[in-house]
Amino acid sequence: MAAPRPGLVRAGSSIALQNKTIVLVTGGNKGIGYEIVKSLATSRSDYQILLGCRNTQDGEMAVVSMGAPLNVNPIQLDITDDDSIERCYKAIDQHFGRLDVLINNAGTAGVDLTRSGSNPSPRDAWSHIFNVNVISTGVLTDKLVPLMEQSKMPKIIFISSSLGSIGKALNDGKLAAPQVSHYSSSKSAVNMLAVQYALKYPHFKVNSCCPGLRGTGLNDMEPTGEHDPALGAVNAVRLATEVDGPTATYTNTEGTLPW
Repeated sequence: MAAPRPGLVRAGSSIALQNKTIVLVTGGNKGIGYEIVKSLATSRSDYQILLGCRNTQDGEMAVVSMGAPLNVNPIQLDITDDDSIERCYKAIDQHFGRLDVLINNAGTAGVDLTRSGSNPSPRDAWSHIFNVNVISTGVLTDKLVPLMEQSKMPKIIFISSSLGSIGKALNDGKLAAPQVSHYSSSKSAVNMLAVQYALKYPHFKVNSCCPGLRGTGLNDMEPTGEHDPALGAVNAVRLATEVDGPTATYTNTEGTLPW
């Protein structure tokens, strides 16, 4: 595989972008992230969406597949790579000078560890999932906060899961299946990230969002019917576009979830 090209692809005029809402969606070239980007691009011409992708060629293909909207720019970003995060920060700072909305969508349930036929140890699985879903998400968010502080209405949306709800688990009286216990625990930690950022930055809108069970590379389910990943974008798009929306909430399309 060719090395990912750094930076921002097809950055627009700084003058034309002054009145646009600048959005970064991590893991934006497939699954829920792709659908969030596509929905925002088609419904909000006043939004400029940065499609975060580990390889910009994959990002460019994703943009083409959604009709090549002019308000979507692929940007190279591997949230587990500090150098990639630094390049992403500098590109956004150079081209836009701020970030209005950060949608922390990139994540894993560990399926990527087994696709190669390997048999990861329990420690490898736990470490990998927490590194991507929690540690790397927190490192990226910390890095981008100075750009968000330049926004008039900064928003951070953490893509979580109802599996991360401790209250729901206790109310249902059900243990997470062994193969998803590490994923569920990581999403509980993601929810705590959301709470901590909401408390630390009370002038931000910070929320945790469950997209529901959808067919994506996270689980290799068929992306059809009620598992259509486009349905998983609905709540995140709502949170990203509400003019004076809530903060410190944990929701899905049906309403509020217990922490």
